[in-house]
Amino acid sequence: MIKSTSCMRMASFWRLLKKIKKVNLAIENVCNITVDFQVNAFDSKKEKSLRVLTVAICSAGEENPYLAYGDASPEKYLVDGNIRKVPHDVCPDCWGDWDFKFRNHQCPECGIEIGKEVKVLLDTATCPNCEEGNVSLNKPKCDKCGFEVDMNMVHWG
Repeated sequence: MIKSTSCMRMASFWRLLKKIKKVNLAIENVCNITVDFQVNAFDSKKEKSLRVLTVAICSAGEENPYLAYGDASPEKYLVDGNIRKVPHDVCPDCWGDWDFKFRNHQCPECGIEIGKEVKVLLDTATCPNCEEGNVSLNKPKCDKCGFEVDMNMVHWG
């Protein structure tokens, strides 16, 4: 029973992809067709949702529809002694929008401040700015982008 239900869902998915491509061809490449899907976790105490996954099915011209992901990379934080992992563009306390924390030190929604109530938890050598270079306690300047980690805003662990 599970296998047949799964097969039916996949068949429905492929029919959806064919329809997206058909619609895109019908509008003669004036624009692209995108169908977006989001998975959210809802916290009833915060009365807020946390975006966990964003996926889109996109179609452009005659090419086959493809998946595109719109997620911010996950980041670990230390908030009041607790480790929290959320997308890097989200406040780890209230889940409000808060990107570029090293430039915008205070959450615009709840007011907590990086370096005070919250710190970025660096437990790998990956640069928190570009996510491509390396940083360390001994060499806090990224070898790729030149970003220098402010020791007051992070916790090495």
